[in-house]
Amino acid sequence: MIYTMDDIKALLRSATAQERKELAALLGYQFESINMQAEELVKQLAWKYQTPLGYLMRTQTFDEMCVDVAKQLKFGKLTKQQVSCWDLLDQVIKGMLEKMIREMTPDQKEQFAKALFSDEKIREAFDKGGYKGGKFAAGSLLTVVRTTFGFAPYPFTLIVVNQVARILLGRGLSLAANVVVVRTVSFILGPVGWLLLIWGINDLLGTNYKKVIPATLYIYCIYARLKEEGKLPFN
Repeated sequence: MIYTMDDIKALLRSATAQERKELAALLGYQFESINMQAEELVKQLAWKYQTPLGYLMRTQTFDEMCVDVAKQLKFGKLTKQQVSCWDLLDQVIKGMLEKMIREMTPDQKEQFAKALFSDEKIREAFDKGGYKGGKFAAGSLLTVVRTTFGFAPYPFTLIVVNQVARILLGRGLSLAANVVVVRTVSFILGPVGWLLLIWGINDLLGTNYKKVIPATLYIYCIYARLKEEGKLPFN
């Protein structure tokens, strides 16, 4: 199924006011300067993605945007698979998280695991994956995350989106109430150049891509939450 910008409007209508505010900030707008309705947010996202002429001449799909984002993040090989835009973004997020974990020192991995266990949803995911009580004797942290990611994509995705926003925009998400994001930021941010190298993000990206990439990933974050809660406005 091809998802259009109208589908994203429907998704954002089901989002919370805080989530729409967060998306506006990722696109470079202050709360006071933009109509927070879904229609306006999607319009601004499309405008950021296209040149003015391209925006006027054709209507791009959200699928096209996701494929482009995956390629910009050096996950172009994933776009050759016949998957939905949501499955594509799911794989991109998971791939970025795995790259980050691979480059962590043993001490960072230990701190990261402790931070993950501060989130109830991730604790539940670990239990479902067979890693009760945080005991990883059956595998490495990377193996554990691979096993449990599907049980809790929302909090894992928040961590990645927050890091991407900090790299590309110079600031992270304003979801200070999300404990797992707050606790993981301090020790996994690292030198910006180091993360750019690990994640394959081009530090010469134009201004619009620096906004479109975290905004697109955050839309997936909203999708993951609504799917988990059974509130998606489409199949």
